[in-house]
Amino acid sequence: MDGVKIRARTPTVSEDERCALYHLVKEKRNARTKHISHLQTTEGTELTSNSDCIKEVETFFKSLYSASPTSVTETDTLLKHVNRHLNLQQQRDLQLPITEEEILMVIETAPKNTAPGPDGLTYQLYKIHWTLIKDTLVELFNYIFDSGIVVEGFSDGIVILLPKVIQPRTVSDYRPITLLNTDYKLFMKILANRLKPTFRDIFEIGQTCSVPDKSIIHNLVTIRDTILHYEEFPDEKAALLSIDFNKAFDRMNHLYLQRVMKHFCIPDKIVNVVGSLCDSAHSKIQVNGFFTKRISIASSVRQGCPLSMCLFAIGIEPLIRMSHDILQTGRATCSMFTIRVYADDVVILLRDEEECTKLPQILQTYSNASCAQINTQKSSLVPLGNWPVTHTVNYIPIKREAKILGITVCASFKEMVDINWSITSARTRASIFQHIHRTLNLFERIWHINVFCLSKLWYVAQILPLPTKYSTVLDRAISFYVWKGYFYKLPKTQLHLPTTKGGLQLIAVKEKSQALLTRNILRAKQDESDPMDNKFWQKHIPLLCSKTTILPQSLKMIWEAIESYSPTIATNDKNQDTKIIYTHLMKKNVQIPRIVEKFPNQRWRNIWRNMHMANIPNAWKTTVYCYLNQIIPTEEKRHRHNLTDSPACKNVDGQTH
Repeated sequence: MDGVKIRARTPTVSEDERCALYHLVKEKRNARTKHISHLQTTEGTELTSNSDCIKEVETFFKSLYSASPTSVTETDTLLKHVNRHLNLQQQRDLQLPITEEEILMVIETAPKNTAPGPDGLTYQLYKIHWTLIKDTLVELFNYIFDSGIVVEGFSDGIVILLPKVIQPRTVSDYRPITLLNTDYKLFMKILANRLKPTFRDIFEIGQTCSVPDKSIIHNLVTIRDTILHYEEFPDEKAALLSIDFNKAFDRMNHLYLQRVMKHFCIPDKIVNVVGSLCDSAHSKIQVNGFFTKRISIASSVRQGCPLSMCLFAIGIEPLIRMSHDILQTGRATCSMFTIRVYADDVVILLRDEEECTKLPQILQTYSNASCAQINTQKSSLVPLGNWPVTHTVNYIPIKREAKILGITVCASFKEMVDINWSITSARTRASIFQHIHRTLNLFERIWHINVFCLSKLWYVAQILPLPTKYSTVLDRAISFYVWKGYFYKLPKTQLHLPTTKGGLQLIAVKEKSQALLTRNILRAKQDESDPMDNKFWQKHIPLLCSKTTILPQSLKMIWEAIESYSPTIATNDKNQDTKIIYTHLMKKNVQIPRIVEKFPNQRWRNIWRNMHMANIPNAWKTTVYCYLNQIIPTEEKRHRHNLTDSPACKNVDGQTH
């Protein structure tokens, strides 16, 4: 049964948790997901045998990873728009010898339980035997870093295929993830840690992936504020164009990437070692437990490599700069954004038909230089304001709704809120009820809800306000899961309290969502690194406080709440901690436990603190907590509800207690 729990690959809540129906179902589902029973070729032929599927996969990836010709002329055209470079001090810092401290930091911060590469070694082995291998690792990494000579097999990998759709039919419906050797990942992570701090200086507004103090949320906030702007001014016209690149990471040309790195003045030492690692890269594709032949990776920044996001961000930056320079011409003092990118997710705001004629040439130039291919059918254009519903770019379909960075985007803010929260709340409820058959006690259920189940909400909560109807639905699902099997229950307001006050620190969904959204509004108002968001909120805050505003009531309520905060919260810097805002909101819902009101003279703070000592098992804590709060169903309580014939104890002394 322990093997079932391991193959289920579910987060461990308790070490002594018994295998349940949930683990069996999970194991079977994981096995079905990994198994490829049939494939369809480009000619439409159905393949069902294992050997035919392996051959089809091998042929597909040999073609995908082969080197395609790149245009030097088009590359030069792109690079003319890139004007930022590393300074001399940054170049010197990047070339410093790799130290023991750098390697140790990467090992200590490495994720647990990650799948190993071809050598079968995990991060855990490096942590345990660090004192024995540290000198060898330092010597090996500096040898590769200085000479650019890569040891045979160092950059080899195993590619596993994960389905991107519910019912994959062709090889392109699978996402290739490369399992790499741990020493290779350590080396590439060190390079990534050195490069990331420089991105703040060499990347201009547009890219948020791997840039310090930027995240995917910045792009979504900008898109949300753009939709609000065009709802306020419906006579203006614009369109959100979401561009999808087909196998974006796998088609990145190595020669193009090296030229862009040199243009940014990244030292030749790093460019050469990255080039050597790319040139020596080979992978085998795993299909139903079997491997294809060894395939040379002549193009691609491999998904699974710690440096892949940084390399792709460098490679797509010329497209961002060229788009910004050409499309921004003629916009004068317009405060709206031009292009926002997170890795390969590109969103462009088109303002008129003339920009629709300029954009295809920009995209073609980038495609010729980097070997990228636009997936027209997966790209989409969402009209805003007074945009002509028949006008598009490169035959990209016009859609009323489009999925951008995991959020469904449409022209109506109210509809956008309702669609996203209906989907997110349904998925969260489904996730909660999936775990209903696990043998967890009260403390473990609360911890599981906080850490795993509710984590699906916070991404959307940072962008869109949570409607009351969905918070109510989620509270009911949480209550059902937490109290399953209990006859007597406690009010949820007590569970939300800190452990020192008699609660269990269950996260309040409504208040946490409001705190996340508030933090991002404060950041947008005060963050001058993104002029579009900053100007939007500086302009609309006075309108939010007026009765004539046409902006959503939900955002007006958020700002009214912000105004009620103390100056230390409302005027704090852009790095405002969500916890401070959440604590402030929770003060409005203070609940004194009933047992404390009943026996106010007891030293309850000491009792609660002692009960939560780290060396006490969760099962014991649950029993004591239920006993203290008088929710254990004694015979006397059951008699009150006509569940037993007598209030007397049947097991011990026959007395009523």
